[in-house]
Amino acid sequence: GNNKNTSVILLTHSMGSPMMLYFLSNQTETWKAKYIRAMVTLAGPWGGTVRALKVFAVGDNLGAWLLSEKKLMWEQRSSPSLAWLMPQEGFWNEDEVFVVTDERNYTIRDYEQFFNDL
Repeated sequence: GNNKNTSVILLTHSMGSPMMLYFLSNQTETWKAKYIRAMVTLAGPWGGTVRALKVFAVGDNLGAWLLSEKKLMWEQRSSPSLAWLMPQEGFWNEDEVFVVTDERNYTIRDYEQFFNDL
C-alpha cells in the first residue's frame, strides 16, 4: 500500500544491521532524508567477532559434539555473511591477538597472512 511518502523507522536485528547500513550507504542523502526517520539496531555485530576467524580456520559446530567442525567448515566458509563478522578496525586494538599458533600469533593487521597460512 501507499504510505504517502511517510518516513519510516528501520528496525534491524543481528546481520540485518550491517546489511541495512550497506544499503543505506548506497542511497543519497536526499533519499534518506525523505524516506528514513531513524534506524534502530538490535544485537548488530558492528565490531565483528573473533569466532569468525575460528570458523575460517577449523569450522564451528556451535557446541553440538555430534557434528564435525571440519565438515561444517567448508559450508561455513562459503557463507558470504561470514566476512561481515570479521573483527573490524576501530573496535579492536591493533596489537590484540586473535589467533595463537605454535608458529605465530595473528592480530587484526595480519589477516592476509592468516588466510595465506590456512
